[in-house]
Amino acid sequence: MAVERNIATIETERLLLIPYYVDYVAATMDSHRRLEQLCGYQVAPEWPGIDFLFYLPFALEQLNENPADSKWTRLIVLKETQEVIGEIGGQGTPSETKRVELGYSIIPRCQNKGYMTEAIAAICEWFIAEGMQHIRAKCFMYNTASKHVLQKNGFELDYCEKDIIHWHKPIGGQ
Repeated sequence: MAVERNIATIETERLLLIPYYVDYVAATMDSHRRLEQLCGYQVAPEWPGIDFLFYLPFALEQLNENPADSKWTRLIVLKETQEVIGEIGGQGTPSETKRVELGYSIIPRCQNKGYMTEAIAAICEWFIAEGMQHIRAKCFMYNTASKHVLQKNGFELDYCEKDIIHWHKPIGGQ
């Protein structure tokens, strides 16, 4: 089955947030070389991290059932190096519920440079333009960097549950 490539890239000053199509997910599980052939960008040797790699079989299954959901998850490409350095996107069933849970990660050598702040700002703006009514996120209590990047992007604390902090981004009058 041919994969449609009709999902627009989100561009920021330093980043491209490219759609993570179903065949890209399968390629990621195969090898960096295969993903590079498909997406046209180099892949950082340290990407993906173990947590995201573990998640990929579930993502592939969901995308095989509904390829249009590719629009909700993006690969983060650093324009300067033309390299995939992370991922960002929305979990859940946003098209149906108008609710999305933000997830993201970036390779260690690209942390603390403002890239994730930039990516979150861009994808949240895009989520809102796509009609999302609720944007949520979670992070571990000890993850100071994640807490900081969410706060910089206007997320507010909802509640803490064990070692996990739950956040929401106010939209409009919320």
